[in-house]
Amino acid sequence: MEETVFNTTVNEVISVLDSGVEDYAYILPSDITPTTSDWDAVGKTVAGTYYSYLIYDGVTLNIVDSAQSGKVQSVSLIADISKLTEESSWDFICYKSILVAMFEPDNDRWSSIDTDLNIDSTDFSEDNIYLSSGTVAEYTYTIVGGLATLSIDPK
Repeated sequence: MEETVFNTTVNEVISVLDSGVEDYAYILPSDITPTTSDWDAVGKTVAGTYYSYLIYDGVTLNIVDSAQSGKVQSVSLIADISKLTEESSWDFICYKSILVAMFEPDNDRWSSIDTDLNIDSTDFSEDNIYLSSGTVAEYTYTIVGGLATLSIDPK
C-alpha cells in the first residue's frame, strides 16, 4: 500500500504545538514523554509507530507516523469529558485550535474549517459529529458517549 502522509514528522508537530500553545496552555507537549508502540497497517495507514501523549488524566494526543518515511499519517486528540477540569478543558480547546491551524495553510479555509467543526465550543452536552475538508487534510470532530475526539488525516 502506498502511504498517505503529511509532510511533517512527530517532532515537528510537537515543536509547532509547543510554539502555538506555550502562552495559553498549562502543559506543553514537549514536557510529556510519550508512550510508543508499533502500529500495524490498518485501513489507509501503513505500518509505523504510535505515539501517545497523556496531557491530563482523560486528555490524550495520539500521533501515528510511517515506518517507510517517518512522516505523520494521522493525528488525534481525545478527551474523556467526565474527567475534564477547568484547566484541562482550556488546554483541550487550545490544542484543538492549534492542531487545526497547523494542518491548514490557507487562512480563509482555516476559518471555514474552524466554523465547520465548531472547534471553540465547550458544549459537550449532546453527541455530534462535525466534518470538514481542508487543502491538505480531512477533519473529523466527534462528541459521542462522553468522548470528544478530533481526528486529522491527510487527503
